[in-house]
Amino acid sequence: MSLIAAIKTLCEQTKTSIPRVEIELGLGRGTIYTWAKSSPSIDNLKKVANHFNVSVDSLLDGALPKRGKLRKSRKPISRLDSDDSRMLKKEFLRLVRNRSTLIRTLCNSDQEALELAQAGAIPKGEGIEAEMESLLWRYVGYKIELSLQDESKDEE
Repeated sequence: MSLIAAIKTLCEQTKTSIPRVEIELGLGRGTIYTWAKSSPSIDNLKKVANHFNVSVDSLLDGALPKRGKLRKSRKPISRLDSDDSRMLKKEFLRLVRNRSTLIRTLCNSDQEALELAQAGAIPKGEGIEAEMESLLWRYVGYKIELSLQDESKDEE
């Protein structure tokens, strides 16, 4: 079994996809598929093996555990390494920039944008997605509020 086939099998067993694994591990888009033609770095190979809670050897040999014995590794938030933290911060700031750009495009003034951002901070659903969305909108509102305060100080 090839490396790509082994990873596909692991993805099927854990009900995920290769692009999702790449995102979760901070790998570039399409990185895993390039391993069909070129060898992966040891670090990236270890990341994938750790993600699926298998050894690098079993990943390379294709000697994968049976479906029932396989569990995706989930690190508690307190155990995130610096790469994970950088990736999360980068993604969070990207989401904030996207929402800030969107809200400022839709509004005629920063004050109107602030009100809309604050309205978006009210969770519309349940679960982690709603909580994250609420947090993003609160942060966008906070950043707009800061820019309004800076503008008012400059005018004085």
